[in-house]
Parts: sequence; C-alpha cells; structure tokens
Amino acid sequence: MLRTANHTVLACLFSLLAACQASHPLELYVSARNAINARDWKRAEARTEELLRIDPEPGDHLLRAEIHAGQGQVEPALSELKIAVEQGAADPGAAEWAEMLQEDPIWQPVRKDPRFAALVQQAQSMRWKPDLLKFDSAAPQRAPQCRFSPTNNLYLTRLRRKHDLEKLVSTTQNDLERVKRICHWVFARCEATGSSRGLPQDPISLLEAAEQGKRLRSVEMATVTAGCLNAIGIPARAVGGQSRDAETRRLGAGNVFVEAWLPDQRAWVFVDAEMDVVGQAADGTPLDSVAFRQALASANPPKDYPPSLAMCMYFFTTALDQRYPIEERDSGEMMLAPVGAQAPKLFQREPAVPPEFFTHRPREFHAEPRMSR
Repeated sequence: MLRTANHTVLACLFSLLAACQASHPLELYVSARNAINARDWKRAEARTEELLRIDPEPGDHLLRAEIHAGQGQVEPALSELKIAVEQGAADPGAAEWAEMLQEDPIWQPVRKDPRFAALVQQAQSMRWKPDLLKFDSAAPQRAPQCRFSPTNNLYLTRLRRKHDLEKLVSTTQNDLERVKRICHWVFARCEATGSSRGLPQDPISLLEAAEQGKRLRSVEMATVTAGCLNAIGIPARAVGGQSRDAETRRLGAGNVFVEAWLPDQRAWVFVDAEMDVVGQAADGTPLDSVAFRQALASANPPKDYPPSLAMCMYFFTTALDQRYPIEERDSGEMMLAPVGAQAPKLFQREPAVPPEFFTHRPREFHAEPRMSR
C-alpha cells in the first residue's frame, strides 16, 4: 500500500521537478527525503534543519520525526510527530500520513508506544475531502481542438509493433476495455515514484528505461500511457492538474494523468496508470477528469483515490499539440479552471508560463479531438 500512500506524494513531487525549476526549499526537501530513504541520517538531518530554518512547514517536522524514529530515538520522534500532526491538520497534502505511519517500517521503533497510536488516530481524523467545484456549463464557443496523430503515424506504428499492443488488446470488446487494458499494462511494467534524473521524454525510450530498472515519475507514466493509447487508435493526452493553492504551496501542488477519447462512446475518460485507475461512475459511465474530480466530492465516490492527488485537480492543463514524435510538437497549452479562478502566475512559487487558451467551460476543454494527417 505504500505505493498509494506516502509514495503518491513523492510521485507528485518528482513529477513537479520534471515540469519546473525547483526552488531551493524544494531541492532541500528532495535531498532530505532521499537521504532518509538511504538511511543517511547525517545528511538527512542537515537538509531538514536547513528547511526548518528558512521555510518551515508541517512536513518538515515529519521528516525530523522520521530521522529520529529511524535511529530508534523514541521521545524526540514522538515530539516532532506531534508537531507535524497538529500543524498539518488543515493541509490536504497531509491526508495520507496515517497510512504511512501504519505501514512504513521506519516507524517500527516507536509503534509500541501508546502515544504513537493516539497520533495515528489523530492523523486519520485529518483526512481531507474534496469539495464540489463550479464550472461554466455553457456550450463551447472558441475553444481550439487538440491535434492528434493518426494510428499509422511512423512513431506510433513502431511503438505498437515493438510492444505488440494490438495483441494486448485483441480480446477486448470496446474502447473502454482497451483503455483499462493499457492502463493496467503500464501500471504493471513501470515502477512509479522514482527520483531518476535525465530520463528520456518519449514513450518508447521510457519503456526501455523501465525495462532497465529505471523508476518513472507520474509525468513519465502519463507520457507512456498516452503514447500506448494513441498507438492503438485511442486519442489520449497527458493532463497536468494543479491545486487551488498552486502559487503558494512549496511542493505537492500538481500531478500528471491522462485523458483518453473513447471513439465508440464519443467521450473522454480519466486515466491514471500510476494508481491503475480509470474513471467510471457506479453505472459504468466513463468520467472525464473534471467529472471524476466532482465524483470524488460525492457521498459515495467511485474510487478510493489519494487525497494528495485529488487536491491537484483544480486547474487542468494540456498541450494543444499531441502529435508524435513529441520533440516535433508545437508549443501552446490550454487550461480549464473553476468559475472565479484565474490562471496561476506562479507554480510552487516559481514563475509559470501562461496558457495560450484559458476557459471555465469543461465542454471547451473536452472538445472532440482533431486528427492530423
């Protein structure tokens, strides 16, 4: 379960590092987290103390608590954990701490202490729930259509043949089943939450990297998923989601997933191969990313989706050019946001590139894809 608990935060974090230039505090956090994973306590402590000095946040106290717990220092570990839980009560990014506290072996030295159980219970009560967002339901007026490559595109043909994708989906009965088959295949082949630098940017090379043991980040998982879906005739695009407080949040303000167009239903569907999730209502109706986000705010959400990722579904951004090969695409993005929201000028405190097209209308964002020759 750690892949879907505290590791989702790391997957989100490393995806963001791929998308923007990291600030100094973010780099410190990544370094501290890597040091903890490597049990390099001296380096982890130095990075964490610097974070607490220049830009303290609840998660930094959790880092300090982990460092103490990893070294069997019960009292300081519990003291720092208490601070983290109390300060992180209103933070959606802290919603998965309880599961991490229960499952990560680093906490083994303090689990027998009754104060630890009480803090876990307090962390469980912090679980954040998404609220319903308000969008403009009007019909599209001026929205550009995303451009997609045809299935016989040379790059997509190579991808399809190299991994025998036609055989993979040969027993499926409809486009939604094909999407699910590809989603699970990517989930099973690509280890997420990686911290590798210098990864390639195209699906074929990323699959080769995964075969060599490289761990991909959610942005690369989305790239692979979209590529494989396009290769079997399902137009698909990577979508970057951002949190409501994307401008001020230090980390964890974004995630990357996929939307796939189902030709037989003429509808978009949300796909997250990192979580092996395809958006569907209880009756099986496909849900696009906005509909999936709204469903998560209902009394009976369709999936147990991590709060740290649901939080990152306030702004939705995708490239206007989805053709292959990726390196030949034109620049330009469109962004969808709830009514009243403006395009963020910053992302995690760093300058953000404004979208070429901005809308509050999901029907503009989810226009039918345009196939290019």
